[in-house]
Amino acid sequence: FPSDSIKIGDPQAGYKLVWNWEYRWQNEGLTLDHGTIYLKSPGGVTDREIALFYKRLYFTHRADLAENNYTVDAPDAKDFQRKEWVQITSPFDIKDTTFVSFRYANPFKEDDGWAYVPALRRVRRMSMAARADSFVGTEYTIDDFYNFSGRPADWEWNLIARRKMLVPIAISTKTITEENLYGPHKLMPITRWEIRDTFVVDNIPKWERHPYKRKLFYTDTQTMYSTWTSAWDRKNELWKGFILGWYWSED
Repeated sequence: FPSDSIKIGDPQAGYKLVWNWEYRWQNEGLTLDHGTIYLKSPGGVTDREIALFYKRLYFTHRADLAENNYTVDAPDAKDFQRKEWVQITSPFDIKDTTFVSFRYANPFKEDDGWAYVPALRRVRRMSMAARADSFVGTEYTIDDFYNFSGRPADWEWNLIARRKMLVPIAISTKTITEENLYGPHKLMPITRWEIRDTFVVDNIPKWERHPYKRKLFYTDTQTMYSTWTSAWDRKNELWKGFILGWYWSED
């Protein structure tokens, strides 16, 4: 949907925007060979580091594969939008904990997911509750990847604003480390920030037991990449927020 067709007051605007988000340009996906999560206490002190390997691969809607009907040349590829692999590599107590999930090409078909838990030496099928639960002891959930990684059909979407926001959409380095962070809690990246035209969407989970009452989801109107998001708990109190930085590959 062209950005100009997504207008405040249109009851379908939030849904148009989330489908633009779901099918935005992402190349073949994303691979992190050595991703790191820092768990911090107030004051910016790092309590724990979690290292992981992560890969998301898109099978269909691939603009770079026009000669193959925009689909990866692999058996049954047409049945999937993407597959995801998350594997913890350290620390020792959770090492090799692994999550695998499939997002189907049919947007109304439920995701499939599995988790390997080393302490149990068992693979367990993942439910909606697991996707919305704490991710390896962090304040993050699997559905919070990229600021929103859930299934659009599981949420209600309402576009509430289009405004200028200060965002890290063109960060000056591919890697943000503790040395690139500032502020009392060492959370804000020291990098290039820009004032960008941004969609603000109110999204509410349809699942009544979801830990979130609602989220505000912020998306850049030009790139359709999300930079900020905020989440409220079941008491409707602001619980947490995320900043996601991006860089231009042409830089």
